[in-house]
Amino acid sequence: MGRMNRIGREANSAEWTMCSLKVQLQDETGRAFAGFGAEDCEPIVDDALDAPVRWRRSGDVRSLTGKMVALQFSFLPEDKLYSYTLWGAS
Repeated sequence: MGRMNRIGREANSAEWTMCSLKVQLQDETGRAFAGFGAEDCEPIVDDALDAPVRWRRSGDVRSLTGKMVALQFSFLPEDKLYSYTLWGAS
């Protein structure tokens, strides 16, 4: 796994203060990797075509290279996730 992804999303909730998208990186059992939990993710609150995903305690997903990684996206049902991009190791 290389540098982390970019997100395309649309916030359709009438309550903008509650709109946010977060990404958790987790292992095959569904447990978040240390520093990559939803609570560590900086929320993406605006509409975006190419928003970077960042975590407060860990930013370098290269530490997960060679591991099975699942992505869990958290957002309101009326919001839309259009795309995400993962880059290979460089």
